Parts: sequence; structure tokens; C-alpha cells
Amino acid sequence: MYQATPRQAGRFLALTVSGALIASFALTSPVAQAQDATPSGAPLAAQVGFSDPVLDKLQAEGVNTLGESLEFKAYNHKYRLISLWELQGSVPFPIGGAVLLFQTDSAKPMLRWSQDYTKLSGQAPYLSNAKMDFAHFPPPGDWNKNGKTEFAVLGSFSGTSWASTVLYIYELKADGTVPSRLKGVIPAGFIVSAAEPDLDGTIVLTVNDIRGEMAMGLPNCCGPHAVRYYDWRNDKISDASAQHSDKYFGTLGDALYQLTTQKFDDAAQYSARLLELLMAYDAIGQRDAGWSLANSLANSALAARRVPANGYLEKVFLPTEKQLYDQHKPFEVPDLVTGPQPSQSDDLYAKSQVVE
Repeated sequence: MYQATPRQAGRFLALTVSGALIASFALTSPVAQAQDATPSGAPLAAQVGFSDPVLDKLQAEGVNTLGESLEFKAYNHKYRLISLWELQGSVPFPIGGAVLLFQTDSAKPMLRWSQDYTKLSGQAPYLSNAKMDFAHFPPPGDWNKNGKTEFAVLGSFSGTSWASTVLYIYELKADGTVPSRLKGVIPAGFIVSAAEPDLDGTIVLTVNDIRGEMAMGLPNCCGPHAVRYYDWRNDKISDASAQHSDKYFGTLGDALYQLTTQKFDDAAQYSARLLELLMAYDAIGQRDAGWSLANSLANSALAARRVPANGYLEKVFLPTEKQLYDQHKPFEVPDLVTGPQPSQSDDLYAKSQVVE
């Protein structure tokens, strides 16, 4: 459903950032120092304050500006996390870039980890909300209060794709290695858009199902959008959507309003809203109630002629979802039932996490 864009092409769309990370954090740590989004003209090594072969490599590939810099301590060492941006001409925002983690308490800063987000997913990386004021996520630190250190990178690119804003989360281990905390945890076709602490200290991840983008013959503005919630507690990340049923009240209210009051000229659009309702009920553990309500709403809409009859709703959507219901499988877009499932190539978190 989504593809990484090349470094030099296809990224000069009108700036439209999708998704919003809605919570700030009461965690104490250094504040990111953000540079202006304009090329300085100086070599990266001069901007950063020291040299490294990876800096030279990125410079040769067009990365030309120090974006943000974070200093923190972990495991009795000092670290510096920096974002490097690719800026071109008069474009006022980065069109790509990389993040590098250096251990700085040695004679010469030692590169511990790096990731080129242009190559990974066609995105520019951010370390805080200093430049992206809608984005809030924890700074580097012990997120779970268990002696481990985590940090996040927000990847973003211009455009209206549902995958234009993605939160990546990593763990810095005591030996200096940096694995992805979301690899093998978040299913292919899903992305994390927010990480916020709950009242009990659990970190709640908002996980968006972007498989519905441009599904069911609809444009990316109108496909069925589903959200799951994962709890990160005691170093374990697991789907806990049923424990966050209150977060679905707004989604269910919007879906019910549209399904009971509006007239749809396109049965696929009506089906997309109906699927959002089904997926929300499924997520909160009320699958049977959701299926019963969806059928009642569909019958009422057809009887009132608020949706075209003898078309997509009755011939494709309802039979497909009934098949999933009878098989006790999650409700999802019909395209995924009749077509291929997302593969590892669709999983941003399963891709390489280190610059070669």
C-alpha cells in the first residue's frame, strides 16, 4: 500500500502532514536543539563538531544540514543523538535525512548506530517536536522504568499518504547496539503514530492500520481507517485495544452518524464506514454486537435508499465480512481476503535499521 520514495524525485508535493501525535510527556530530559531549516553551506563535520566516515558518505549523497541534537546519559556513558537533513533550494522543509547515535565520552566520538530514513522509507527524521509542533513522544530515557534506555525518531514526508508520518522506537543496549523495539511486534501494514504514558505509567502506542488506504476502489482520503492500541508494560508490548474502549467512542460516534443520516452515492464509501464500525467493535471485544449492528444499519440504509442497492455492499462487502465473522477472523478490507496479504516488504519495522 505504501512505497519508499527515491531521494531525488517525487517529494515536492504540497506540504500536508497526516496524523497527529496528541499527548506530551512529563519525562525529564534534555531538550533538542534544533537548527533552522536552511542549509548552512558548511560541511557536516563542521556543523556537527567532529568528523566521521558516515558523515562524509551522507554529505556526498546530498545530506547537508544538522537538524537536531540531543545529549543524554545511559549505562555510565554519554551519548549524542543527531538528525541530519537533506535541504534543497528554497524548499522550507527537509526532504530526507538520517539519524546518528554517537558515544561521546571517549577520546573520539564513536558511532554506535545510524539510519538513513530517505532510503528506509523516503522520510525526513525528527527527534522532538521542536520543528514538528504537532508531534509529541518521549525523549531518550528509561521509558519503562526498568533500567533500559529507549529513544524515538519521527519519520515524515510531504504528501497525503497515510504512511507519511511514522514513529520508530529503538532500544539502546548496554553494549552499544541499537535494535528496533517494534520489529516483529507491530504487524506488517500497521504503523505507530503516537506513544504516550497512561495514568499507571504504561506507555500506550497508537497503531494505525494503513492497509485500507486506496482499498475498496476508494482514494486515500476515503478508505476505511482502523486504529489499535498497544500497551508497553514491564518491557512487553502487546495489543490492548480492548482495555482502551473509551478511545473508540469518537470513532464509533462518527461512524454511526454517517451511517444513519447521510446518503451515499457510492456503496463502497458506505461499506468503508461500516467496516470502520466493525473493526472498532472487534477491537474492543464486542465482535457479535458489532456484526449485529452492522447488518441492521445496512438493511436500514438500503430500505431508505441512502445507499445504492444490488451493488458492492450486498455482493462484495457483506458476504466477505460474513465469511470472516463465521471463521472468527478479524474484519478487514475485502481486498485482503481476495488478494495477497501484506508481506515483510510492507513492514517498515522489519527493514534494515543500520546504515551500511
